Amino acid sequence: MKRITGNILFVCFVFIVSYAQESIDRPKPIVGAIRWDAYYGSQDDVGQSINKRLSPQKWHDRLPFFAKEIGKDSIQMNGATQAVIDQEITYAKNAGLDYWAFVTYAPSEYMSLSLKCYLSSSLRSQIKYCLVTECQRWDDTNYVNWLVNLIKQSGYQVVLNNRPIIFLSFITQQIIDKHFSDIRELGKILSDFRAKVKYSGLNDPYIIIMDTNPSNGKRWMDLLDCQALSSYAINCNEEKGSYVNLANCTETFWEKCKETKAQVVPIIMSGWDRRPRIENPIKWETWQKPGVGIDYYYEAPTALELCNHVKSALNWLELNKTSAQAQLALIYAWNEIEEGGYIVPTLKEGTIRLDAVSKALKDR
Repeated sequence: MKRITGNILFVCFVFIVSYAQESIDRPKPIVGAIRWDAYYGSQDDVGQSINKRLSPQKWHDRLPFFAKEIGKDSIQMNGATQAVIDQEITYAKNAGLDYWAFVTYAPSEYMSLSLKCYLSSSLRSQIKYCLVTECQRWDDTNYVNWLVNLIKQSGYQVVLNNRPIIFLSFITQQIIDKHFSDIRELGKILSDFRAKVKYSGLNDPYIIIMDTNPSNGKRWMDLLDCQALSSYAINCNEEKGSYVNLANCTETFWEKCKETKAQVVPIIMSGWDRRPRIENPIKWETWQKPGVGIDYYYEAPTALELCNHVKSALNWLELNKTSAQAQLALIYAWNEIEEGGYIVPTLKEGTIRLDAVSKALKDR
């Protein structure tokens, strides 16, 4: 009897050790959200423009928690303060979010104010960060050096043996022709950037191409020696649709990326509704004519729908795991408020969207 009991205990011990080792070998997925930080009030024309587009009362249901309604069609909003960023860090940490992906501008621009507040926060260790960079900005040596400096700081998100991640967005042949002599020049800039990062003592950057067209993205990825595919956002060119349609389209995009044989960072859509920008176009969107496409949007997600979409991304990563595949996902977005893609707490709904994300993340 003692021998049988001993054998049973030995089997249980082996099972526990094996399970523990499997848990070590299977890191949980890392999930972050894009930050586009134009919500700093009237300090420049961009901030003024954003306030103007969210001022009509019909858009007040999406105002972030730090905004103020001062009239039927009037608001005040400044999220680029230490107090606001500290509160956002607390929200993100409590929800289980791992990192923010800051759309990165030159340090002198107002669009960098929120990033600077994050870097100066006493709470910054509660959530990591990385960078989303627009292709055309890489022709500026000072900008590239700014990126290297940011990556060297503590709390930067890494994957796969401590490789710092960085997203490269909006690559088109038109942009290449305008800002570089050819694609090889951009490739040389990226190669030099890698060398600078490694010289600082970090491992080789894990560069992720953002492109809505997987075959185009894979082409840029190969030409520039990058590591994975993703997208800034996804839509399905429907005039109007349900959030479930948007989620299904997005999940199809993951599969199309996989078909290119690339590693994939699944983008998770929290919504797509650009009507504030369609009815009152922003100056840098020169292609947008007032009112054109006003019926082209997706309904806002229910908490359950958003939770299920996040869970689908986590399951997809598990099913497609390889030694080269970073267990990494990205949510569009923390605060693309005008475009309907946000999980930041709002004045009217509070933390409903963030709670839905949190519920999914707790199952990792």
